[in-house]
Amino acid sequence: MAENSKCCDCCASCGCVGYAYVPVQELCETYDACTALERGSLFPELDLTIDEYGEICKGKGGVC
Repeated sequence: MAENSKCCDCCASCGCVGYAYVPVQELCETYDACTALERGSLFPELDLTIDEYGEICKGKGGVC
């Protein structure tokens, strides 16, 4: 890698690559350790199928 290259040089010429929307989340309940490992999430609110996530994404104006 050249000394004067910066990771931001490419972004300046082509614009934003993407952005993230992360809503504030409140902790309501958690899975027990075994269930969390099995489901891949400690929080039931974040345990979504790809179909459920797609509907939420489209409802918020995203393109899935």
